[in-house]
Amino acid sequence: MLDYFNTRMDESGSKGEWSVDKVLSVVTTNARAWRGDGIKLFTELRFTYEEEAHPEEFFVPYVWSLVCTHSGIPWDPAAIALFTPPAGALAGGAQ
Repeated sequence: MLDYFNTRMDESGSKGEWSVDKVLSVVTTNARAWRGDGIKLFTELRFTYEEEAHPEEFFVPYVWSLVCTHSGIPWDPAAIALFTPPAGALAGGAQ
């Protein structure tokens, strides 16, 4: 399929950079004539999740970013702490 549309784009004779509108126009025009007879069907893809040594380093901040973004609760990002800082880290050395 990609070869088909890439060939049609090459044949269109358009010079210069391709914009989204140009690509869409070529694809739309040529989609009517495209036949999927030669498409190779792939077997069902299977993926395996391999857990890293400390998955929480990724998942905790990621899940909380989703909660803050999509929960509808007006969170104050400056007040969110995902870990307890070491003693004295917040003082910054100032007394």
